[in-house]
Amino acid sequence: MHSELRFPLERLQRSDPARSWNVEVQVALLQDLDSPLKVGDVALSAAEVALVDLVFDQVHGGVTVNGKISVVWQAECSRCLREVDGLAVAEIEEL
Repeated sequence: MHSELRFPLERLQRSDPARSWNVEVQVALLQDLDSPLKVGDVALSAAEVALVDLVFDQVHGGVTVNGKISVVWQAECSRCLREVDGLAVAEIEEL
């Protein structure tokens, strides 16, 4: 004979899901072995780290992802021919 286990559902504590994802990704992992990751004259050094900061939310019909990805870039100034650098930030909003 089997006995039933009865437990009031309101007494169960639900843990909050992990909603954020913060990670550092080596640019070297994102590029081909033979060519640097670049757009025009702007290149990302293989030694740089891309910072990924995302938040996930469940919505009706899927999951939304919001956040940003940032990385330092280098290029040669077309006017003075000196090395310049900056921070590239991509805002992410996806369903």
